[in-house]
Amino acid sequence: MIILNKTLGQYLLINKKIIKKIVFLIKPQKTQNILEIGSGTGLLTEELCKYVNYLNTIEIDANLIKIFKKKKIKNVKTINYDILKFNFLKLFKKKKIQIVGNIPYYISNEIIYKFIKYRNIIKNIYITVQKEFAISLIYNKKKNTKLSLLTKIFFDVKILLKIKKNNFLPQPKINSVLIKIKPNENIQKINIKNYQKIKHITNNIFFKKNRKLKNNLKRLINKNNILKTNININKRPNKLNLNEYTNLINFIFKSNNIK
Repeated sequence: MIILNKTLGQYLLINKKIIKKIVFLIKPQKTQNILEIGSGTGLLTEELCKYVNYLNTIEIDANLIKIFKKKKIKNVKTINYDILKFNFLKLFKKKKIQIVGNIPYYISNEIIYKFIKYRNIIKNIYITVQKEFAISLIYNKKKNTKLSLLTKIFFDVKILLKIKKNNFLPQPKINSVLIKIKPNENIQKINIKNYQKIKHITNNIFFKKNRKLKNNLKRLINKNNILKTNININKRPNKLNLNEYTNLINFIFKSNNIK
């Protein structure tokens, strides 16, 4: 009997047919450096290991690792650690990695920020998330969040597979999807690649998301420069589209001589 830790927000994907579909979509190669996040009892791990020479997994729940280790799969190393605190470079150095996994839904936002931080060593990411979260990252025709705009700068995101909630244990309240996240090759739409500076500026743009832009921009540039932005400064931050957002960041870089 599997006893899950409720505080970790665990939902185990238990449908083996869905797992085979996911592996088919991932198309793992023998020599790839693959990191699986949230390996659970190892159903996805076991299927992946059929196609790769070696696999690294990270699982925060020691009890689930004990269950997984009973399968005695030889070509896998499981690390008992919190993915949000894990240093990808410590394990992979500068090697390009492919990330897969069924992540706890409550860390969806933070894990995306983590991926952005390590984007330079990431080739592709295949993760299962809540359907609504995926849509918020991809579409956002009516409004954007600071996470969705940051994600669109650095990554291309698309939905690969819809997964109904009855394929999980325990069953969540809403359906999930498998998404593919790929580093955006057209990063030049932003004139600077320093993520920490972009994130700092974005946090200030969204300092109070219901206030007009002109009020939040006072935290970043002087009053005279605000009027030169060529953007409707009476907008709310969440009404910015991607072009307006990137143009605004570039303008702030230039105004503050950021390189």
